[in-house]
Amino acid sequence: MRRFSPLRLSALLAFVAILLAACGSSSDSSNAAETGGGSEALVAQTVSGAEFDFASLDGQPALVWFWAPW
Repeated sequence: MRRFSPLRLSALLAFVAILLAACGSSSDSSNAAETGGGSEALVAQTVSGAEFDFASLDGQPALVWFWAPW
């Protein structure tokens, strides 16, 4: 079995503690996303060149992935 140096072990434990603290649940709903509201009008061009109006997805969840080549 491989032994960790005390410095690496301390760094690993600190990372895990920070990760667990960040993932904890909070009763504060000020950062929660609002649901049920409308969205801004958004029309985009598809890969094939056709226009797509996101209003056609009214009432359905949608994942919008913005990608840039830089």
